[in-house]
Amino acid sequence: MAVGDITRDTGMPIPLRGGFMRLTGTIEASSSATAFALLPTTSRLVSVQVVGEDGLSVAEVDLNVNASDSATVGTAKIATNDPTVRTLRYDCIYAGS
Repeated sequence: MAVGDITRDTGMPIPLRGGFMRLTGTIEASSSATAFALLPTTSRLVSVQVVGEDGLSVAEVDLNVNASDSATVGTAKIATNDPTVRTLRYDCIYAGS
């Protein structure tokens, strides 16, 4: 897989209390900040946690912005501490449709 690739574990998001939803899957990231459109722009990210599949990666995650730091609802800008492409498992909580 290449930097920017996204997979989703389920076809449907998981409903949570308070009208929030959860979506999980994997992304391919490196030390180059990349924007991941996890959701449509009608859904605001509330929380995104990422964990390296190999346990070695550390990542910075900025919510609801693109790679240029412009506000983009539903998008997470993610960069790891490693220039190698790494598979990260994500778990995001969001509000919206």
